[in-house]
Amino acid sequence: MQILKKIINIIERNFCEINENLLNFYLSLLSDENHNNSVTVGYTSNVTPLIDKDKNDNTWWKVYSLDEKGRNTLRILEDKSMISKGTTGLRTWEASLRLSEYFIQNPKLCKGKNIIELGAGIGFLSLICAKLGAKSIISTDVNLNVIQRLYTNIESNKPSLIEENLTIPKVKKLDWNEKVLDINAYGDLNLIICADVIYNPENIEPLVNILSQFLKLIPTITIILCNPLRQKSTYDLFLKQLSQHNITIYKELIDKVPIIFCHDEEFSQIQMTIINKKD
Repeated sequence: MQILKKIINIIERNFCEINENLLNFYLSLLSDENHNNSVTVGYTSNVTPLIDKDKNDNTWWKVYSLDEKGRNTLRILEDKSMISKGTTGLRTWEASLRLSEYFIQNPKLCKGKNIIELGAGIGFLSLICAKLGAKSIISTDVNLNVIQRLYTNIESNKPSLIEENLTIPKVKKLDWNEKVLDINAYGDLNLIICADVIYNPENIEPLVNILSQFLKLIPTITIILCNPLRQKSTYDLFLKQLSQHNITIYKELIDKVPIIFCHDEEFSQIQMTIINKKD
């Protein structure tokens, strides 16, 4: 198991393509290991290590601290398994953690913005944006189990957001295959965010579909994506398809952003991509 993990990390660090069967096999091993409660969770010294097990042995509550003193926190219910109930959306992933840390270092990217998150999962990134003063947030996903967890985590953090006079993210189901978006529902948006959504080639066409609709609906909108450099061909396919919609692309590795939260001991390089419509 550990040898396989090191092999995959070496492949990722050298920007080589990972065989999909190998990656799926590794994920299945991790899923089995987590399900058997053999995974321990470590935290960096400036993160509050408060974890309480939920009644379900496959879930736990994590408390993420946004400051060294543990006064500004988020309480998130996550699954231990990488894959649970047929989805990967019930836990926090590396790209979400790194993009959150980037936003914390650059709060002006969120402050006062009307934001929508695509593939929000359990809501960690949306809640970070709320903590950083976003004007409004729509957290979207399509899987019903994930949407239910979204509600749970937003409700868990609602009291502190209200106390700090911060916005409460709204949960909305959004299918990337939708052909027509309602301008009345999304017309005020400034920013689209999504983390770790470019991993499955089958998702690329629907993702490009929904992003291109937003670009057409709101030409001034900015898109910020964040993903590990694990499947370069999938990422290149995404950019190739989206580039047909007259856009500008800015790419930046954000590995040097100060680490605030707990990460895997070894994780691949994380790339942020900023997309805008050309004038």
